[in-house]
Amino acid sequence: MNIVDNERELSVEEMVAQLMKVKEDRLSGAKTQWIKDLFTSKSIEIKIQHETNFKYVTENESPDKAFKYFMDSFRNYLGFLNEDQIELLKKGELAIPSDNLDTCFECGETVKYLFNGKSIKDIQMKYENGDFVESESKCSKVGIYSVDIAIPSGILMCADWLPYASELLKHLDTHGHSINTNLGVFERVNRYAEVNVLHMFVGNTCPRVYYKDGLVVVGMSGYKDLEGNDEDEDYDIEDEDENEIPPLEGGKCIESICTDLWWATIVDSEIYKKLLIDKFGEADGLVKFNEIEKVSTPIKKGVYKCTYFGRGNDDDNSPHTFFNMEWVKEI
Repeated sequence: MNIVDNERELSVEEMVAQLMKVKEDRLSGAKTQWIKDLFTSKSIEIKIQHETNFKYVTENESPDKAFKYFMDSFRNYLGFLNEDQIELLKKGELAIPSDNLDTCFECGETVKYLFNGKSIKDIQMKYENGDFVESESKCSKVGIYSVDIAIPSGILMCADWLPYASELLKHLDTHGHSINTNLGVFERVNRYAEVNVLHMFVGNTCPRVYYKDGLVVVGMSGYKDLEGNDEDEDYDIEDEDENEIPPLEGGKCIESICTDLWWATIVDSEIYKKLLIDKFGEADGLVKFNEIEKVSTPIKKGVYKCTYFGRGNDDDNSPHTFFNMEWVKEI
């Protein structure tokens, strides 16, 4: 259908331009000021269960940033509401959906948002028959978790990704949620633990491995307050070692892990040797095994309970433990 303006048919491009102008007029400062006031007065209720960027911004950033993020998320639907619909929205008698879908970085589920003029809530979506449909909104939060790992020889191998691991372990990554979510990380950790390989996400932190009396700690040291900084002539970088606070008091640093791949992998050398032999045959497997560097300091043999505590605050100057391995019993 064509639209006639002063007895002239408008082109599709002109019709779209007119509609967009109407939408932008409805999004003018005066017509959306009431929404901004909700954020400024913090009277808008946030009922978002899933851990998303939208939830973080609306709960932690300034009212101006939260309002801007809201407008970026609801712009299209808001722009096409007429005055009567706006009044219904203000009274809470109308709800509009967000323009786009979002992803929870805790459980990996897809969500959209609903705004009813007084509150914002999330609705979980599931992909069904070629489209997203609404489902019950429930976030599966992971938290702290543990797995058991066998250490039969006490001689460890540590790296972000061990040599030949792609051939030996990549098949473990073929299913489950995305590792960009905490649930996906949890699932991967458990799959690797089934073959007695400890594989934990630590980010690009290059942590150290400490050991003391049947306890292994993988983490970052903290530092006592240092006077000056690297721009001051009185500052000495060697002071950092003297002021270091390791995550395991009295523990010995037995290894450090370069984490270009953002994960820390620890496995007993006998476990890895068997994996290599099973994959490549005894002769070739032993050759490959002998090429790989082992940790020179042995730990107590046995079964270890390995607990993951998470990334922590990268800006914090306190020592932090990403995960530990605690001896629980003999094999």
